[in-house]
Amino acid sequence: MFERKIWRILGSITLVALVLVGCSSAQPTTAVAPVTTQEPTAAPLKVALLVTGPLADSGWNGTAYQGLLNAQKEFGLEIAISEDVPAPDREQTIRDYASQGYNLIIGHDFSFMDPMVKLSPEYPDTFFSDTTGYTGTVNMASYYMYEVQSHYLAGIVMGRMTKSNIVGVVGGVDLPTQDANFNALKQGVASVNPEAQVLITFVGSWGDPAGGKEAALAQINSGADILLDAGAATGLGTLEVVAEKDIPVISFIPLDSEVAPAQMVASILPNYEKMIRDQVALVVNGEFKGGVVRPDLASGIIQITMNDKVPAEVRAEVEKVKQDIIDGKLVIVEDFSK
Repeated sequence: MFERKIWRILGSITLVALVLVGCSSAQPTTAVAPVTTQEPTAAPLKVALLVTGPLADSGWNGTAYQGLLNAQKEFGLEIAISEDVPAPDREQTIRDYASQGYNLIIGHDFSFMDPMVKLSPEYPDTFFSDTTGYTGTVNMASYYMYEVQSHYLAGIVMGRMTKSNIVGVVGGVDLPTQDANFNALKQGVASVNPEAQVLITFVGSWGDPAGGKEAALAQINSGADILLDAGAATGLGTLEVVAEKDIPVISFIPLDSEVAPAQMVASILPNYEKMIRDQVALVVNGEFKGGVVRPDLASGIIQITMNDKVPAEVRAEVEKVKQDIIDGKLVIVEDFSK
């Protein structure tokens, strides 16, 4: 068929050439023109991020999302976002992304851990990551962060800055990890101010600004003169109150945020931008490993940042204690008791 096609195209010129070759004493040869082909373009890595609240929370979810956007720009990802994923839908949402061929599925909340542990064996070619879990599998990593370290340091700031000897913490959902964090904060407060009292309120939601506002107002009315906002979007209400009452606050949003800028004195927001980007890089480089990862102060993911509203001597004290923790001279124990 191929020869007939050649004959039709080349006509009598080709026929003469073939006859001359046939009359030659040399072995017949066939010349094949080189074929230029393009390398197939690799499909982009598909990464999904799941969060339990809104992206526009100025902190917890927003910085994770920014980390994914940074990774998309760097690695050319195809990304998908599911925000405000309710508890009954979390397993199915994860399954949907896995069945659609997503390479990496990131759950940015403790509550995604159990569904991922369950589903990861069913999808062995998919990588799963939970940013605040404590159990992993062969293809699922949990980032169980030493946030007790940053909370202990925040406690030092609060214990030093309070004048009423009453400090307040407004949290979202009461979880074991939150209990450990707030117990560490109480230890930090007590290490510099044993007389100080720590008020703790769990609103019961990560997305209830009205509840955060009510809880913060109640603590201020009870004498708290510095607060820790640990409620994600719920904390937007807390920050509204501290701005109105001009109360210093430590938060899980960046120090340069436009929310309550005059009252913000420190931030203990982990570096989720770096953590999300690094998770993607592990998959891209073929280095992803399941199991439990423990980011800490030494990793640069757990952190505390302070501005000059914190007295210089207090900042210096916090930095010294921070280095002691990194060097192993001071160990902050995770205490999950109520």
